[in-house]
Amino acid sequence: MKIKIIIFAMCLFALGTVSVQAQIENKNIIAKPPTTIGIKPKVVLNGAVGYERDGKQYHKIILIVTNRDKLPAKMFELGEGEKLPPNPCRNKVKTRIVMSVFGEDDKQIASCLAISSAQALERPSFLVEKGKTVPEFVYIVLTDLKTGASFKSNLVSPFGGATK
Repeated sequence: MKIKIIIFAMCLFALGTVSVQAQIENKNIIAKPPTTIGIKPKVVLNGAVGYERDGKQYHKIILIVTNRDKLPAKMFELGEGEKLPPNPCRNKVKTRIVMSVFGEDDKQIASCLAISSAQALERPSFLVEKGKTVPEFVYIVLTDLKTGASFKSNLVSPFGGATK
């Protein structure tokens, strides 16, 4: 019985080795790309103002990514003729980075905000319709459409600016 177990274990090991070798030799295997940056976006509240669009009243929440100068410029670059995967956003802006806003409960509040450069993170904003519930804390996620990498910020209160 022990010999059968040892032979079975050796076969499993051999199959695993062949599988790994096949993956190494197969250039068509798509691996998840490495993270573009190791920096977590640090978000603070800049303010909130009333806003009207299409006859509806909103709160426009304005944030600041305080460490935007630490983000590499190449993170926002899109080479001449370079193609991105299909854009999940409806906007026609060709940008590599998009921003989404989530509540502390991980429910999405806003999405597909085009971010063309680190400077665009100086005053990113999102709208919350007046009368709707605004989460006590929100965070942003920057998604690199080219690599699929995403970067989640800290939490910030859209009411008083407290962070956590």
